[in-house]
Amino acid sequence: MYQVTDKQLNPLRLVRSPINIITHDNIRIDNATAWPVDTLKSMYVFPVTDPGKPDQTWQTVIGPQTIKLEGQANKPLEVTATIDYQVEPLSVEAGRSLLMSQIKNKRSDIEARGSFIWSLDGQDYLIQGDSSSVTQMERTRDLLNEMINNGVPVGQAVMKWRTADNQYTPPLTPSQINTMAYAKGLQGIAGWQKYAALEEEIDLAEDLPALQDIDINLGWPDVPDEVIT
Repeated sequence: MYQVTDKQLNPLRLVRSPINIITHDNIRIDNATAWPVDTLKSMYVFPVTDPGKPDQTWQTVIGPQTIKLEGQANKPLEVTATIDYQVEPLSVEAGRSLLMSQIKNKRSDIEARGSFIWSLDGQDYLIQGDSSSVTQMERTRDLLNEMINNGVPVGQAVMKWRTADNQYTPPLTPSQINTMAYAKGLQGIAGWQKYAALEEEIDLAEDLPALQDIDINLGWPDVPDEVIT
């Protein structure tokens, strides 16, 4: 993209193709890519730099692109041309919706997939906390209890649990597996409590700066990194 101006840097035309560019004094440039940049600038044809769209978390790019020229008309080799993106701040309601979506995703991720640390006899274990793993805990607990009810000795109604980092716990009793599932449940409850507190804070925010000041990442229950191979 090239911005063509007169010698006072008044924009004449914005050319998107490098082919057949006409300068302010009617000189035709067949292919601008074949010309040195300084030569183009000396003819008041300025290659346009695109800095990339600004972050749109709290704002939206609107309207047509404009070209910002910086420099002095009598020093065209020092003039720069960049795309100047026009932005509009989000409305307060849009900002609330943005934060609510983010904290819902955070809460759901903790509840459905968050791994957790479970301690047994002073030893910490990294346990997978996805929904299928919790279901397996509950089924295993119930099955071991059923084995005991059917006469299997208590000492034999146990099962080792594979951890998220490919280790194993000692053989676990139904009660120990239940406490493991309970630990995951506490993590989920803590996530809901943090979600409720943030929801209230978001609702009370009166303007966009107040919403931007809310740190939605602090205070959630710990979710250790899973190491699964």
